[in-house]
Amino acid sequence: MPLIPSLPLQRSYKQLNGGYLFRRLWLLTVAVLWFAPPALANPLAAYCLSKIGPKRPPTATRSGYEEPARVAFQVKGEPFQVVASRDRLLLTRGDDPTPLAEVEAQQGEFRHIYNLVLGRDGWLWINGIEVDYMAPLNLQQLPPTLGSPVALPELTIEPCASLWRFLWYYMNGCSRPEGRYSPTLNRAFVTGHRITLLGWPSLVSFEIVAGEAKRLPAKFYDARFVADVPQLNGSLLRGHAGEVLFYDGVLMTPLLTDFPDRPTDDTAAEWIVVTVSSGRAFLRNPRLLGRQPFLMELKAGPILTPISLPDEPDNSWLDLLVFPDDPRLWGVSRHSIMVQINNSWETVVTVPAPSFISGPTSIGQALDAAIVFTVRKGIEMSSDYFLVRASPGTPCDAPLNPARPIVLGSE
Repeated sequence: MPLIPSLPLQRSYKQLNGGYLFRRLWLLTVAVLWFAPPALANPLAAYCLSKIGPKRPPTATRSGYEEPARVAFQVKGEPFQVVASRDRLLLTRGDDPTPLAEVEAQQGEFRHIYNLVLGRDGWLWINGIEVDYMAPLNLQQLPPTLGSPVALPELTIEPCASLWRFLWYYMNGCSRPEGRYSPTLNRAFVTGHRITLLGWPSLVSFEIVAGEAKRLPAKFYDARFVADVPQLNGSLLRGHAGEVLFYDGVLMTPLLTDFPDRPTDDTAAEWIVVTVSSGRAFLRNPRLLGRQPFLMELKAGPILTPISLPDEPDNSWLDLLVFPDDPRLWGVSRHSIMVQINNSWETVVTVPAPSFISGPTSIGQALDAAIVFTVRKGIEMSSDYFLVRASPGTPCDAPLNPARPIVLGSE
């Protein structure tokens, strides 16, 4: 006779088997939770909001009137510089103010030169208040020599009749367009109308290489320089109908040709190129004429990759910023600060109206980096804030968490 009845034995086996399955399920659950990323983890736990941050860099002087435009360089180890003196250029050695050469870059009534840039080929770009030039600078001999400036082609912003060209001070349509210089392509660009007898429209675009003006290809007759893109070894231009053109100095590549929301008229074709400190370049346009704004990243190819924008009423005004060594993109609009996480925008700071955000910028490097911005309410009420990396020595006022956005400016 068995010591234990069979029925209780069967029940005991089932209970033991059930306990075994329960333990296996419990161990499996623990393993999944241990090795899988927690769904509710805060992806911005390393950042916080602070009223104290890195020191802001000094503000640059306004447009160069206080400090004359200059460019410094060396020839065979000796220092030289070219300095603008009203509408003349002076070539000097080191700290000696005695000119080695003096040439004229004639301007109009105001006689001022904004900026000087020395290209790789020795040609000097001269950005004047009314007339732009390029001047040859011979760096192969000691001392160097400065040649006579060559003016950019004489064009006008609006169609202009030759009968009125000498009265352009009183005729705004006969003023000259500003040239734009591309350090990457080592050339200048200018777009405008040639002066005709009766003032018929005659729009044309030139590139100026080593002082020589060359027409851009006929189908790009109205291409206007927008921005230098050094990370892709080229520049972006904009066509009359809003098309995006990437130019590497040889080939002009149209982009956005199949983008359905691309503006097709000149008044709606304004767009802006934004380059962040990591070197990434973005193309965006504000909301114009009822259109939705768009944001795209310019990548090698060249190609434009669309980035979806949050559905917010103020996202037409968007500053793009990054932290060093962090691929995430931060967007600052008039009433919110957002960060791109897993290809979607998450709001971390909101500023309800009538308060608003102004002056966002990135400052500092690596672990000392910060995004600094100002919350304004009225004319005289404002407060500065910093988005910084959290650390034991960081005076954090509030952690960043997309699940609980911080509200500022509502008090």
